[in-house]
Amino acid sequence: PQKKEAPIVFKDFAKANCNENYFTETLKLKPEEIELFLDYCDADPESKEKSTTKNVLSVMDYLLKKNEAFQKLKEDK
Repeated sequence: PQKKEAPIVFKDFAKANCNENYFTETLKLKPEEIELFLDYCDADPESKEKSTTKNVLSVMDYLLKKNEAFQKLKEDK
């Protein structure tokens, strides 16, 4: 019997496949916000779907979209 692969944690997948420059340059996050942002993404059920596809471009696209919502949340505080 084949062993089922443990589900990939979205946060780990994103960190492993997107370098820090992606978070700081492209998404304009401060280094101290990256962890918080990934937790924010991880709470979204859609992120589980993204990490299971193992499609890096799809994950990067998802991070861009989530970043817009994340930035709005920060502005509202």
